[in-house]
Amino acid sequence: MTEHVTWPPFNELQANTTLVLVGSLIFAFVVGIMDFVFENALRLFYQSF
Repeated sequence: MTEHVTWPPFNELQANTTLVLVGSLIFAFVVGIMDFVFENALRLFYQSF
């Protein structure tokens, strides 16, 4: 089984790496925006008491 390993072409690896990088950055941006919104919403909520 290990003798018949074939690697994908370099351009396919590069495209998949770029896709994962872009997806990770988008995910991090969305999580950061959600954190910012919740932080400010909770701050306003607690300041009202």
